[in-house]
Amino acid sequence: RVDMAHTPVTLKNGEQASTCPPAMGDSFAAGTTDGPGDFNFKQGTKGTGNMYWNWIAGFIGKPNKAMKACHAPKPILLDVADTYPHAWVPTVL
Repeated sequence: RVDMAHTPVTLKNGEQASTCPPAMGDSFAAGTTDGPGDFNFKQGTKGTGNMYWNWIAGFIGKPNKAMKACHAPKPILLDVADTYPHAWVPTVL
């Protein structure tokens, strides 16, 4: 069993870090090299600025400060670890 949300890792430069609870950023919705995503999502942006998508994302689950800090500088679109009533993705594999 590996807790993918809190596994310590050593980076190439020797710095200690940790994995984060799962979340999906704006780049997830922007699409891939084989085609763009729908709506107003673009790779490399920091949020859509779209009130509708911000409301949807907030309705699904709002990331707390620790989650935001762990994923920084990537903005979190969907906090899939803390969804109610069940997490959308596993954290322990």
